Amino acid sequence: MNDKIKLNIYLVRHGEKSEDGSTLSKRGHLQVKLLAKRLKKVGIHRIYSSDLERCRLSAEAVSKLVGHKIIYDKSLREVEGKVKENPSKYPREIEKIRKFWTRLTSKEKGNILVVGSGNVNRVIIAAALGIDPKKSRFVQNPAGLTHFEYINKNKTRIVCINDLSHLPESLRMRQSY
Repeated sequence: MNDKIKLNIYLVRHGEKSEDGSTLSKRGHLQVKLLAKRLKKVGIHRIYSSDLERCRLSAEAVSKLVGHKIIYDKSLREVEGKVKENPSKYPREIEKIRKFWTRLTSKEKGNILVVGSGNVNRVIIAAALGIDPKKSRFVQNPAGLTHFEYINKNKTRIVCINDLSHLPESLRMRQSY
């Protein structure tokens, strides 16, 4: 079984957010700096990000090291900029994120970074695995890395979900669903 990988997708959640949720905390800036160092070794070819500030700042940390511009995509934006813990209440937003996944996997090749927020990433993970996002319970910690090997629309392999090995224990935050 020697499947040819068309696309490596590195899905990351933004770093720890500030108390008001609008930007990154001091810890969040440290987290994304370490994440960027890890991703530099991968050889990222393109970066997609939500245009929300905490995602934008996380993507910029990687962009500075890998030398690629960021493509800001509003379909990666969380509903009204606020965390919504129940994505099933937002079918239009879910469909928008799923369409992003379809566009990404149909046109891209190489190593692609996608930076989003927890609930947006939960929908992307569900789309990648063919799971109903309303039933998805995947959790991604701040600066958590999920890696997929996309072969074709019927085959996607999970390399890791929510990997935090680039962070020392003191910068890891445990999220629960």
